[in-house]
Amino acid sequence: MDLYYKTPFFRNFRDALRRGCKQGFRQEWRGRTIKSRAHLGFSLVLLSIFICLLIGIMASDNSDGSGDSYTITYYTALDEEYCSYELSVGDSIIIPDDPTKAHMDFIRWELYYSVMPANNLSIYAVWEQKYCIVYFMMDSEPSMTAYSYTRLACGSTINLPHAGPSKDHYVFDGWDLEEGTEAPDDEYFYVYPKWTPKICEIVLKDGGEIIATLTGLYGSSVPSSPEMQKTGYNFKGWSPRIPSTFENDKIVCIANWSPIYYIFLVDMSGGGTNIDQLLVIDTPISLPENPTREGYDFIGWTTTIPEKMPAHDVIVYALWE
Repeated sequence: MDLYYKTPFFRNFRDALRRGCKQGFRQEWRGRTIKSRAHLGFSLVLLSIFICLLIGIMASDNSDGSGDSYTITYYTALDEEYCSYELSVGDSIIIPDDPTKAHMDFIRWELYYSVMPANNLSIYAVWEQKYCIVYFMMDSEPSMTAYSYTRLACGSTINLPHAGPSKDHYVFDGWDLEEGTEAPDDEYFYVYPKWTPKICEIVLKDGGEIIATLTGLYGSSVPSSPEMQKTGYNFKGWSPRIPSTFENDKIVCIANWSPIYYIFLVDMSGGGTNIDQLLVIDTPISLPENPTREGYDFIGWTTTIPEKMPAHDVIVYALWE
């Protein structure tokens, strides 16, 4: 079909529409010109095409998306949303406050825009692992001396050393920290040893014989020592002196005695020089020769003279007849 229109709307679209509405269109088909009654409908079609073209041009002019709103969402982890903002295209990007996370240091937001683009944004936090230096100290009192140390990621388990420091008069009794404790979010962390006092001994001797052994924890009070008695001697105390509290792992104290002097008197009753001595117990006694006296016969002693000095005075008189 060779279809054409007598109205010159291509030269003047507005004039073509006006003329088409008033006069209609003439169609020529197979050499005949026919007046169409659908001239008004065809004009409306042309108007629709024009409007569509106009909308397309406007849409092209606004293709930068200005005026539209999009969402920027911040995440602290893959599925952990921190906050979100709705911004128009071209708005300045809003930066939220720095987030916090256990055992981690916040570094920055992984953001490469300064203004909002024409699409939604998902922004993720960049973190850095925190580390802690754990010091195992030499003593339970605060000091700057460490037995050992280790550097751990914050939040990881602190492995306690099996061995520990030493201390006079005490036994190492582990660390003052529960097993399985995690390294805190601190730059330094201090762990102190626990101590149990040693059991101390005080051995009491008299010569080579052990009289008693006093035991107790270091620093505790020493119990009373036994009462000391010895025939022929006065007890003078212990050497070294027994302390009031246990201060050494083991000490040996020796009993000190002072001898008692007894009188040994042999009265000759006129038969010679008397024997007058002070002797200690168990001192050997030499028997005197039998005395002589003119006009008398010696018949013995009033008391038998012992071979060793007893723990009392000995006074003997010569008997004459």
